Amino acid sequence: SMYRGQEINLLLNHYFSPAYKINDFSKFQTPFLFIGTNLFTGEQVILNKGYLQMAVRSSMSIPGYFSPTEYEGYYLVDGGVVNNYPAREVKAMGAEIIIGGDVQTGLLKTRAELASIPAVLNQILSFSRIRANEIGDSLTNLMVKFKMSYGIMDFDKYDSIIALGELVARSHLKFDNNISLSRRFVIQPGIFAGAILQDEIPPIQHWFGLGGLTPDNYISIFVPFTGLNFVQRFGFYSLVGRMKLQCNVYNNLYGNFRADVGATEPGIDELFDPGNFLAGYGVTASYDSFIGPLEFSIMGSNLNPGPMFFLNLGYWF
Repeated sequence: SMYRGQEINLLLNHYFSPAYKINDFSKFQTPFLFIGTNLFTGEQVILNKGYLQMAVRSSMSIPGYFSPTEYEGYYLVDGGVVNNYPAREVKAMGAEIIIGGDVQTGLLKTRAELASIPAVLNQILSFSRIRANEIGDSLTNLMVKFKMSYGIMDFDKYDSIIALGELVARSHLKFDNNISLSRRFVIQPGIFAGAILQDEIPPIQHWFGLGGLTPDNYISIFVPFTGLNFVQRFGFYSLVGRMKLQCNVYNNLYGNFRADVGATEPGIDELFDPGNFLAGYGVTASYDSFIGPLEFSIMGSNLNPGPMFFLNLGYWF
């Protein structure tokens, strides 16, 4: 292989270290599995228990690029060699609705397209996973197709790939809770309610967290709340109501007024205790520029009574 993968091992250990005590992947907040390929037999291996970091590493050992990985008695390379879309395996775990994302380009047809090592490797891998993709497609409720110019080696372009993925995914989002009051005014009510039911107290990354507003957050239990810094409240039970009012002041210039009320607490009784009640409020001046939103916000809350100032220089690639 071109790389033994020491740096990627360190990176995976850094990000997944909070889960070092969990060896059964079905015990995570969202149960999941990986697929590896047995390099001795060519058969797929389902990775659903053991050491999380090495399971991830085993499932991404692209042949020729990363060295094979020894894991749970197997000698493994990337599971995409035999099954790049394990919808059947996820269905067997109990998934009722499957939403898939297809970033594959299909088989290349010309010599010019096969002029690089990554292109040849990807072409070879594509031969054996066609049948698995057909099975996966038949079990999928919604398949989202992505047309992109990125390849399997474009690791350094992750930010652009994430941005493209979000853009395409949002085009499939049919729900819109905006209520138009007039040509200039739009109101957006919202409510969030959640409960984490566990026999044992889970690690803190599985608690609900109320924190400051952020446009890009990929932690499903993070609940944005106006007037808070980072994550200031944690709990097993969460109930938040919010209201946003947007005014189109002039052309691409907008004014936004927002208010959030609610709480998140370890106990259901504490959730409705008036002493734990939070209220946040804020106003934002926003300009929709060609590089994304340019915003200046002033916010506050009963937890942070002093004014808080935020400047957002948005961009989109």
